Amino acid sequence: MNNKEKEGLKRLNKLEVLDEVKENYKEGRIAVSERLNKIFNAVLRDTTEEEKKIIEDYEKRSGNKVYHAIKTYTEFGEILDLLIVSNYEEDWEYEFDEEDENYYVMSMAMNLTNEDFSEMGSIVVRKAMGGLERIG
Repeated sequence: MNNKEKEGLKRLNKLEVLDEVKENYKEGRIAVSERLNKIFNAVLRDTTEEEKKIIEDYEKRSGNKVYHAIKTYTEFGEILDLLIVSNYEEDWEYEFDEEDENYYVMSMAMNLTNEDFSEMGSIVVRKAMGGLERIG
């Protein structure tokens, strides 16, 4: 495991996701937390083939490491947030921060409906049913 992969695992541990998510990550598989509707916070599942391709293409293009994904449906379209560890180790402390029950994490928000609205930035997540939910 390289340093970026170790940092991703460290973040998954802090986020207290299910052990299965961490084990899959160690094997190179990324889990997706998906909010299906307003009743259920989130469900955990494996990536689809399309999502795997999006993650692989992004990692190859950017050099960043994806450690988890969150899928949400918004007024701006279907968003796949790729939670990342960047190439810049000196920035890692700024990419992940805990405040109360929420976490501020660096994400590449891939807008699956309209690519032009995809953007990199910090998002707010919280623990949800063994996975994560984007709340801001």
